[in-house]
Amino acid sequence: MESQSTGTSHAKVILIGDHSVVYGQPAIAVPLPDLAMTAKLMARQAGQMVITPNYQGPMDEMGEVYEGIRQLITRLLRHFDATNMPFY
Repeated sequence: MESQSTGTSHAKVILIGDHSVVYGQPAIAVPLPDLAMTAKLMARQAGQMVITPNYQGPMDEMGEVYEGIRQLITRLLRHFDATNMPFY
């Protein structure tokens, strides 16, 4: 049996105060519900594969363009104590 999780979110534009919210101050933001992204995580036997419209392959070979995404995935795996979990 294959295990799968899916999450979806939409973009937002922060017009003013993007860093002020860190200090409890207000900001003006506008949701962009038509600009959405869906992420799926599926279990597999071995390896950590990433599949996007522009890259399909091992997570550790994603290249500089995807470095931020690779770091995000790595930190999430570390946070959930799943560093060696195989997925695609």
